[in-house]
Parts: sequence; C-alpha cells; structure tokens
Amino acid sequence: MSLVARRRAARENSPRITYPTCVRHLEPRKDVRLRHFFLCDACATKWTTEAFAGNQPLYEGEAVNGYCQLCNVRQSVKLRTWFLCDICDRVARSIGRNHVAERAILDFWRDRVQTRYPHLVIEQNDPSALRPRRNTDATGEGPLDFLVRDTRSAAVVLGIENKTGRSAISDMSAFQLDVSDCDSILHHVRELAVPAYVIHAQVLELWEPPTQGY
Repeated sequence: MSLVARRRAARENSPRITYPTCVRHLEPRKDVRLRHFFLCDACATKWTTEAFAGNQPLYEGEAVNGYCQLCNVRQSVKLRTWFLCDICDRVARSIGRNHVAERAILDFWRDRVQTRYPHLVIEQNDPSALRPRRNTDATGEGPLDFLVRDTRSAAVVLGIENKTGRSAISDMSAFQLDVSDCDSILHHVRELAVPAYVIHAQVLELWEPPTQGY
C-alpha cells in the first residue's frame, strides 16, 4: 500500500471529531466551550428566548446574592451555563457593560446638554442586546447607537456612537477603532447625511464575589 493510500485509510478509520454547537450561531464550531454567567431569572429567560433559540442553560447553580451580568442589578442570581464560541462569549459579556455606558450617556445628555439646548432630543437607536447570530449577517452596516433630533423640524441632526472600555480616555496615548467599526459608522453617516460623534464611556467593575457588576 502506498503512503498516500495508508494516510487516506488512517483518516477514514480515525474517529470523527464533533464539536459542540454554539447556541447563538446554531452550528458546531471548534472554539465552542462551556461559558458561565451569573444571571437573574428574567435575564436568563431573555437570552434563552431572544438569543439562544429556546436553548435552556445546560447547568443552573444555587441562588446567590450579587450582580446580574446583564441587567447589573444586585439581586438573587444563579450561575447559568451554555455552549458559546469565543465571539459570542465576548459579545455576551459586553452587553451588561454597554447598558451602564448607555445610561451614563443618556444621563449626561439630560443634565449637561438638554438644559442648554432643550430642542435637541436624544433617542436610543440601537440599544445593546444579545441577538441571534448567523454567518449571513451583514457587516459594516450597523446603526448608530444614538440619534439626536431637532424637535423644531423633527429632523435628525447628528448621531452618536458609544465605545466602552475600562480606561479613561485621558490616560490613552491614542484612541483607535477597528476598520469594521469605522465602516459601520460611515455607512450610517452617509445614509442619514449627518455628522456622527464617538463617545468613549469609561466603565469599571464592581466586585461582589462570586459576581461582578459595573
């Protein structure tokens, strides 16, 4: 038997590797692992029904008092486990942090801007949420996070994109965005024919072991 034939036979006789299915992509992926989140009952149900196609957690721990990783409220939470790939795990863990940043931006606008320019009203255009992910999802076309409307004309006059991180912008030597982020912002700028501003919101962790909030 030739070397090529022996290798082919070895491949055919070797056990086929089956990777777990990411409950957000709904397909097996090599980087899928068990991922753990402390969530309240309402947020666990929200992810199960809205993002994970009805897939219940594979494991639920005992109730503890601490922060829910999604709604960021101190209450009774449980450790919930699903199979997620690296991308979906990273997105899921960013949602609670983004919620805090969104509230901070809305509060800043109400306290510092609307008092000076009462005719300018801010609207949440793309609230952070974990949605189902498919390989066919469009890229570079995501909507801006906030739109500002002039109530005198009802026209949108500018947009705001929220970027969140642990560091203060004053501590950064440079502020950089991925090409995909820039493409997404510019897509909506062209679509609406308005300028867009990028706001960096510094969000820090609040520790209440074994949970964390923001």
